[in-house]
Amino acid sequence: MYREVMKIELLAMLFMAALAVSACSDDDKNEGITVPDTVAKALKDKYPAAANIEWEQKGKYYVAECRMDGKGMDVWFGTDAV
Repeated sequence: MYREVMKIELLAMLFMAALAVSACSDDDKNEGITVPDTVAKALKDKYPAAANIEWEQKGKYYVAECRMDGKGMDVWFGTDAV
């Protein structure tokens, strides 16, 4: 009886772990968006050391997720690159 209870508890924990991992998927990225050259240049001009740049579009803004000096940062630009 004790073994069956332990098996059920183990399966329940594995199920909850699988749900937690799947809930953390990174599906909010805008893949394939076209960032205007002026916006991409503005990022490089203001933050030349930015690396691992991933772009998202949120409403009218372009958001660059990047790393600089070992820290993650989000840089927001309007369509006018400001």
